[in-house]
Amino acid sequence: MKSFGIVILLSLSLLAGGCASVKIPPKLTPAERDLVQATKIHAVVGVQTDEYPVYSNKLADALRRTGLFDEVALIDDLQREPDLIATVEKHVYGAPGIPVFALLTFGVIPSSAEETHGYVFSLRPARTGAAPVLLDVRYSGKTTLGWVALLMNLSTQRTIKDPYKTDRLNDTLKAAIAKRAGEIQALIPGDGGGGGRAGR
Repeated sequence: MKSFGIVILLSLSLLAGGCASVKIPPKLTPAERDLVQATKIHAVVGVQTDEYPVYSNKLADALRRTGLFDEVALIDDLQREPDLIATVEKHVYGAPGIPVFALLTFGVIPSSAEETHGYVFSLRPARTGAAPVLLDVRYSGKTTLGWVALLMNLSTQRTIKDPYKTDRLNDTLKAAIAKRAGEIQALIPGDGGGGGRAGR
């Protein structure tokens, strides 16, 4: 009897959890896309390991995926000295909880929660005491579990995927960095801020 209850609970979880709708950031404007394409920051970035490594690992992966830096890795994994140190400044995570109604009704009654996604981190020079550049790249939106999510995901502003694995969030991160490229490049000793952007 106990095993039967576990099977039912797992089945409910799969049915409800398999139908999710998560908000994603808007597409970049043409001006933002042009800015990103024209930006290249010639620096090796070392990501400082956070007390909860999942956050620093996620940041390292996201910065690497932008393609805006010469190299990005956790500090311990770098083969050379970094130019910039990236530090997680705030832990950003979704809303914890159990989607009770979606589970108990096979997803017929949806469960929703407001969630925040993104990154809050700083970039500072590895060899000088200059003030860091803080980047707050967060957005909030409602996440819904249940069959209605299938319809919600017809919108281009929503996805069934993990938002951290979408191009849309990575594009948002790219644009945020590109807008601060001059400040970031100025942190690199000997550069003076002159190489933050390269022509397309």
